[in-house]
Amino acid sequence: MFPFSIAKLIFTTNLFGHFNEFYSIFAEVLCDLGLEYEINNLNTHIKKRHSLEDIKIIIKRNKFSVKKIIQENYVMRFVDGNSFFNHYFIKLAFLQDWKEIINEDNWNNVFFNLENRLNDIASKKGEIVFNVPMAYIECEK
Repeated sequence: MFPFSIAKLIFTTNLFGHFNEFYSIFAEVLCDLGLEYEINNLNTHIKKRHSLEDIKIIIKRNKFSVKKIIQENYVMRFVDGNSFFNHYFIKLAFLQDWKEIINEDNWNNVFFNLENRLNDIASKKGEIVFNVPMAYIECEK
């Protein structure tokens, strides 16, 4: 064992509040379609994302100390709903979790309505804008 060994943990994460604009639209669509069970699933999904304070507690619980935090808001812009749902990162990191919120029998209807709602917003505003609060965190042990 080295006398001066230090463990470092460095990561970035999106924080609670990411895609608030999208999740509001998602909830409206589910409500309009009368999908109460799915609304509860959506709320549970949204609550899974941690706040910065929650993350600090987890870090300390694991015996790391926070050395540096940089918080920023990342803005994702899309030309319409189709470009949003077909974006590589959306497909990679989010789409499957969103599908798990909804009963498979309702997928087509929900996502058709979501895409149309996003398209309506894009046609009125010229784009769709989603905010993603982010944190870069450096820790040591």
